[in-house]
Amino acid sequence: MTDCQGLVVIDEVQRLPSLFETLRPLCDVATRRATFLLLDSAAPELVRGASETLAGRVQFVAAPGLSLPEVGATAEDRLWMRGAFPRPFLAGTFMVRVLPPWHENLGKRQVKAPKVYLRDSGLLHFILGIANLAGLRAHPHYGASWEGFALEQTLIAHGEKGADFWATQRGAELDLVVFRHGRRWGFEFECADAPGSTKAMHIALADLGLEHLYVVYPGSERFPLGYRITALSLWEAAGLNLGSSL
Repeated sequence: MTDCQGLVVIDEVQRLPSLFETLRPLCDVATRRATFLLLDSAAPELVRGASETLAGRVQFVAAPGLSLPEVGATAEDRLWMRGAFPRPFLAGTFMVRVLPPWHENLGKRQVKAPKVYLRDSGLLHFILGIANLAGLRAHPHYGASWEGFALEQTLIAHGEKGADFWATQRGAELDLVVFRHGRRWGFEFECADAPGSTKAMHIALADLGLEHLYVVYPGSERFPLGYRITALSLWEAAGLNLGSSL
């Protein structure tokens, strides 16, 4: 391996943790002519030894599924129905999304248990036996499917860091809270043709001091639902600039 040059791709590195010990001295050679691209199908924290052995020599890059901007707005229903991961790569992949709760001293009892999603809507539909969009719309998990799909696409667009959900023991809840540039932004994912504002949204807006709250629904029109609350499409949600207010 000392004679390698150019880009060297090594797949499924989680199966051979001892490889990291071999790569470490190679990365330190001043005359090294190779760049190593290590691929794995497990979460970085599950790949033992990579962070410690290659500290200062490795950069982790997450590879999510296809995003809505990549496939285009006209393919939203197909992406939702089929999922964002190609079939050959469904085995061994990091498919569970654990969304942590946000809580602070608000004088209210807040939910502190995480929410769990299947990251790929296509896999969820297969498990539920849903074969097409008509079947999905008639299924009792229609809303849950949209919530998971829209959540994943929003996180692909705006990043996972500083992303949580918020809920109180008395029923107020917000599907997603993200922190960007010192501001808090809220997202609620509603599977309705004409979503409206709710008491819970106004509570979240006030209690969390949100810059704005976006209600993401499977439609195409953008319209206001109240002060600092806006309904918009998933396509538009993915393109939001969270660096500035509306």
